[in-house]
Amino acid sequence: MNARASRGLAPLFLGAYAENNDLLEKLLLEHMREHIFWRRNFHPEDKPPISTTAQHDTAFLATEARMREALHELAARLKQSVPFFHPRYVGHMASDLMLPGLVAQLVTTLYNPNNVCIESASVTIDMELEAGRAFAKMLGFATDENAYPRAWGHLTSGGTSANIEALWNLRHARFVGLAMAKAAQELGDDTLILSDGRSLIQLNDWELFNLPIDEGLRLWRDWVWRAPPELAARREAALKQHLPEHLGLAGFFQRYWTVKPPMILVPATAHYSWKKAARLLGLGTQQLVKVAVDRHMRMDMGSLERILRQACAMQTPVLAVVAVLGTTEFGTIDPVHQVLELQRKFAEQGLYFPVHVDAAWGGYMASLIRAEDGGTLPYETVRKKFRYFPSADVYEALKALAGADSVTLDPHKLGYLPFGVGGVIYRNHLISRIQAEKADYVFREDSHDGFDNLGQFILEGSKPGAAAAAVWVNQKVMPLHAHAMGELVAQSIRHAEYFYDRVQWLRERLEGVAAVSIPVEPDSNLVTLAINPYGNRSLEHANRFMERLLATLSFDGHKPLQNIEFIATSTRLYRDNLTAAEAQRLCLELGLAADGFVEEADATQGQANSLLIMRHTLMCPWLIDNDSGFNYLDAYFACLEEKVRELAGLSGVVQDRHSA
Repeated sequence: MNARASRGLAPLFLGAYAENNDLLEKLLLEHMREHIFWRRNFHPEDKPPISTTAQHDTAFLATEARMREALHELAARLKQSVPFFHPRYVGHMASDLMLPGLVAQLVTTLYNPNNVCIESASVTIDMELEAGRAFAKMLGFATDENAYPRAWGHLTSGGTSANIEALWNLRHARFVGLAMAKAAQELGDDTLILSDGRSLIQLNDWELFNLPIDEGLRLWRDWVWRAPPELAARREAALKQHLPEHLGLAGFFQRYWTVKPPMILVPATAHYSWKKAARLLGLGTQQLVKVAVDRHMRMDMGSLERILRQACAMQTPVLAVVAVLGTTEFGTIDPVHQVLELQRKFAEQGLYFPVHVDAAWGGYMASLIRAEDGGTLPYETVRKKFRYFPSADVYEALKALAGADSVTLDPHKLGYLPFGVGGVIYRNHLISRIQAEKADYVFREDSHDGFDNLGQFILEGSKPGAAAAAVWVNQKVMPLHAHAMGELVAQSIRHAEYFYDRVQWLRERLEGVAAVSIPVEPDSNLVTLAINPYGNRSLEHANRFMERLLATLSFDGHKPLQNIEFIATSTRLYRDNLTAAEAQRLCLELGLAADGFVEEADATQGQANSLLIMRHTLMCPWLIDNDSGFNYLDAYFACLEEKVRELAGLSGVVQDRHSA
């Protein structure tokens, strides 16, 4: 996409130079006046509670002065913020914001809707539910009212709360089959019949825990939700007595001692929020089992299968397997399709587990394969827009999202929306109904979609309707398919491809000065970089060199922003996440001693257990294609070359390569 072709994206952002300031001011002023008109016409016969005379009172003017002073101080301090909006920022998962969503959020905040229930958000709850359906369609889930299972989704405060809620719901859904069987036995009720004709109460505890979610939720729907009110209440009361949410985990496992505490399987690259979730839900981090990753930092299927095989043999329950679609550190994509194949394989052996995909970063990449009619674009069609992306495995992983049980995604990342708004989408909407909480002072009867009283069904309570409006408006302007939102996501991936190719230029320029490596093959628009001064063999020294380099490319809040040419960030590649062969390959590329890269490091011997690397998130649409003709990525690599040469010379490590 050249500068002219990218102009279709230009109105969507304020711009690094605030080029669209007139557009932003016009939109804000227009909608501010709409809001004022709305207020004045609610009951125009009323006298204004704040009189014109009051506005000239000494106390009024003094308060106004304090307000102005505080806001001026705020404006001054905010000018020391990190400039996410600029093409010179290539650090964390943040960028300039899309104007449609930004204006929608600012304007809707004036109305202050609370999306906890329809009574306090008569407009924006519908927008949130509609946004959830759009996400479900982008992922390939069924959204038809008559479909079973039918998907639904909603917004959260971020990816962490979305992950916690998904695990919270999955935990409940995994135990509901066992609880129904025990409740039915107590009630003398033999009406719970499985799809294969067996009675639920005939299954043992291991079989009940391994009941597939869709089967368990279908039984619950027919046995409780669709039963006559009096019978439903009796069944629900009996059901509750056998659930860990009522008994507590300690009480539950004491009563059902044949059921072992379940494991949660996550890749070694999983976000730290999964530890939070395990602690918060009382499952414990000991039950959070990390699966090894391969050389591309993707979940290793051989390691996963070995763990599942052992779990099956030992009858250790697996609460869920979590795959990551866009790791926070490396942007890598786990083979979701292969995880689902293992799900089917082990279900046949009696070990069932649901699959959650943490796509907080990469969820919007699903728009790249989505046609306008909701279909899936062929691999060859998607490939035409790129040089390398997507690999066959990445394409299959994106396509396989339709088979996951739940997915987390973050509109405040690749959705280019303000912090904080995340989202969680469930393939089966009943998963959120089975532990609904009622409160008469808040919730009334649901109207059309069944989720109007949102707070009943989700982890959070009060939540800003303004965030829902922002997501909804963005989706109206840029629908979630390849020819709209997909174009913006594609632009960022093309930048990553350009960056990837440009590394070879840097290698050649720094020959004899420093070794340059891309430690992890990029799957998305996030690229890592490792640099080691020529002649240095010590990993510990290489890390110190990188610390000095990164100090010149970071903002600490003290030095003037304008003194920083570019802003990047870093992460660490840990030895215990790598195979011996991969660690050796990386050390060879960088000229480091392989025996210095160890899991248990001795700093006095120049050893280290991790490699400090640069991490670049290439979200900004104007890095290459812009009307100024300035290529920011070329400028960034020129800047890197200059800084590396200077620091390598100061380090005293650079030698003449002919005499070394």
